[in-house]
Amino acid sequence: MHNIPDGEKWLWTPAQPDRQAKRQMIALQQLPELLRRVKELEKRLEAMGEPPAASEPD
Repeated sequence: MHNIPDGEKWLWTPAQPDRQAKRQMIALQQLPELLRRVKELEKRLEAMGEPPAASEPD
């Protein structure tokens, strides 16, 4: 708390500039939908005969 320059706002843990923290919060909120879309695209590729790229196991 004592290392934050005057006039700046920091959020989250670990503390980071507020703009960066807010962008990460928004990205986390969008993550479930993005994962759903990637899964659907992988299914479409498989249906076309294209193997999906290597990914983490379910």
